Amino acid sequence: MKLIFENWRKFENNSKDAVDVFWEIHEQKQSQKKQLIKEVSAIEFDIGPEGARGSIQPVGPWSALVAVSATTAYAALNIAALNAGTATGIAFFLSTSAIPLMLAGGFAWLALKTKLKMPSWMKNVFNKFSKKEDPLKVAQNSIRDSISQIVAQTDMSEKQAETLMKIVNDAVNEDEQCREITSRLLKAIEADDGDNTAALAAELDEAVTHVYESLMQQLKDMSQGQEDN
Repeated sequence: MKLIFENWRKFENNSKDAVDVFWEIHEQKQSQKKQLIKEVSAIEFDIGPEGARGSIQPVGPWSALVAVSATTAYAALNIAALNAGTATGIAFFLSTSAIPLMLAGGFAWLALKTKLKMPSWMKNVFNKFSKKEDPLKVAQNSIRDSISQIVAQTDMSEKQAETLMKIVNDAVNEDEQCREITSRLLKAIEADDGDNTAALAAELDEAVTHVYESLMQQLKDMSQGQEDN
């Protein structure tokens, strides 16, 4: 019975356009996360001995957020992680300047795609997307929602929330697993391989989530370091 189901699932994916399969998996993942978004604001994040007073250390990318408490940044990352997904992963894969471009507007993304030295197969992927829904536009809306929710649910300013998202942007772009999975995903879409598209879209969502978890662990480590001193 299991083999029959797996064969049916494979046939189902392969009978669909790969772009449709991508958006199907994206929506499934986002639907699961939306059930948790309302719960985030009610969670009390206590990651250090000083609670919300734990400070961010001026180390690496966190130097830009030393005025924000570690607990506040931790809560903000949780909010952003629930909004992140496959479309966000693709946007961050393309550029370390994704956040400024998203905030600048849709035309900025159009300019980016024309300037990036994409191989012909990758341009073909975005041509396929453009006939239905552009993942960059979806990512843009997701990031803007994240920033709005962070400002509403924490004491971070809009500028600080934007800075936090830039840190995430760099982290996802530099993550080897995210880059490898995104490249394979785009190639699967270009080849119109629905089965691989489904699997890789789910993997990318998990890989992006792992980056958020890694950043949150860094914040925990900062607070624990303060406790040891």
